Amino acid sequence: MRVIAGDLKGYRLSTPKGYPLRPTSDRVKEALFQILADSVQGVHFLDLFSGTGNVGIEAISRGAHHSHFVESHPNHLSVIRANIEKCGIREKTTLYPLHVVTFLKKAIHRKECFEIIFLDPPYFEDEAQEVLLRPELGEILKDPGLLIIEHFHKRPILKVHPGLSKGKEYRYGDSILSFFRKGP
Repeated sequence: MRVIAGDLKGYRLSTPKGYPLRPTSDRVKEALFQILADSVQGVHFLDLFSGTGNVGIEAISRGAHHSHFVESHPNHLSVIRANIEKCGIREKTTLYPLHVVTFLKKAIHRKECFEIIFLDPPYFEDEAQEVLLRPELGEILKDPGLLIIEHFHKRPILKVHPGLSKGKEYRYGDSILSFFRKGP
């Protein structure tokens, strides 16, 4: 796993050993950022269920102002910290060692907002659907804003927060990137 493009191109990122984790593949990550193109420039990027920090680090490399990582698994947190240090981007990142729902509740109270939110929950659990219906999700996404969900192709996204409209879906092997927009 590596940083594909931008200022940090070529950096090799670590993954936790011996723990179940499915980081976003380089192929899916490259496709995601080709779709996003210049819209990542200068944004506050939120990486929910961060895993290794792979996607948020790529966002920084491609010009995001700041990446926010939310992860609750202790071993994954140590990998994210190590990857941030390896890339020398600590001042452009914030790491929240929280469950995603807890983070959403706290983000509302802190009045945090993000232009792009990337959600990559465990493939074989139902957490994505729960998070997508949380009212806080619609409130922390700026207007206009973009929510992207990476999910298993056999687990379609059935419902989302009512303030979001569904855009395109792109399939890459077993992964689907589903795009949702807030605003026009």
